[in-house]
Amino acid sequence: IIKFFRFVAAMKNEVGGFLDFDDGTKEQNKGKKFRLITYFGESSALDFPNLDFEVEWHTHPDDPPGIYNPPSGSDIIGLLRASVTLGTQLSLVISKHFLYVMYPENLFFISYARLSDEEQKQLDNVIIKHTDDAYEKSLETNDTSHFEQAMKDVGFVMIEYKFGSDWFGNFTLSKRDGNGMWKNVHERDFSIPIHVVSAN
Repeated sequence: IIKFFRFVAAMKNEVGGFLDFDDGTKEQNKGKKFRLITYFGESSALDFPNLDFEVEWHTHPDDPPGIYNPPSGSDIIGLLRASVTLGTQLSLVISKHFLYVMYPENLFFISYARLSDEEQKQLDNVIIKHTDDAYEKSLETNDTSHFEQAMKDVGFVMIEYKFGSDWFGNFTLSKRDGNGMWKNVHERDFSIPIHVVSAN
């Protein structure tokens, strides 16, 4: 799946879709435990249909070398709303050089889901402003810790992966640890923290 994500992240226009994980009991999906659905957008925007899948993913095509391109405020709110209305568990944002896994912390999600629609909209605006301000500060200072802290502040977990290559040109995958250091990991160790469910 990483190879596929790297391929679509190199495309000029935004690409996105869904990953559906199933326990194999759905009659129409007998024996299948994984589906990948892809949508192609125009320029740098993509509108998703409302579907019931565990994982939403999309690319950020504008990613100059060495510059990270994390989830935007609207990406964060889109996932939060989809989590409440559709049961989406997490989102993947993929650029040419990075892959971000994000999901709301459980207690924050429960509290958010209990808010009225108007209260959710007010909180959405606070989240967007806080994360967008932190993103700008991260770009100005060339220090991503501002954005990472903002994600924690607003109740989200973010796991960062970086694509690279070794001296021989072989693909490498690194994961940022809790201390902000990049550690090489095997592609087979890439995992998505979801709960597999079956819709009846």
